[in-house]
Amino acid sequence: MDRKDSLMYDKQRYENNKEKICQQQKAYRDRNKAKIAEKRKQYKAERKEIIKEYNAKSWPEYYAKNKEKILEKVRIKRSLNKEEERIKGREYYHANKEKCASRSKRWRQANIGHIYAKNRIRKNKMHQLQTPSWANKSAIEVIYAQARRRSNIEGIQYHVDHVIPLNGKIVSGLHVEYNLQLLSSRDNVAKKNLFGVIK
Repeated sequence: MDRKDSLMYDKQRYENNKEKICQQQKAYRDRNKAKIAEKRKQYKAERKEIIKEYNAKSWPEYYAKNKEKILEKVRIKRSLNKEEERIKGREYYHANKEKCASRSKRWRQANIGHIYAKNRIRKNKMHQLQTPSWANKSAIEVIYAQARRRSNIEGIQYHVDHVIPLNGKIVSGLHVEYNLQLLSSRDNVAKKNLFGVIK
């Protein structure tokens, strides 16, 4: 039996016994998790540069074809491991600050229209729906002035943040003076749409 016939035989055997073979393979993986993980780690370490070069060539094309599928997998993984993903993200950011800043800047430059439209929608909603008639507009203006003044004095960009987010998942706050706090731009970005006072 030559190689071609052998491959055809193996393929036919797999098709005829697919379910049984899959169960056997799964049972083997379950019994040898640590061993398999160690082998994978060793394989990647020995071929680090080759894998890096291959990924650089093939990943953009693969991502373009499977973007929605990849993003959905990422969303599911993050929703199942929220706290773990948050810690990993924070650690990665602190280890790669310059890289993250550069990537964010490139994204903002490439998506300026999207950012502008989103900000306009948010501002319109804030002024029309979530600024009640009894809000102290003078006090609100003072808080925004404090943010500008503190940014100029300290040389760090400060934002006016809503303690209870305007578009929170559980509850939405109002654009009123006692729902505002000053945060550095870094803390504000890290807080995202979460609820709470950051000191």
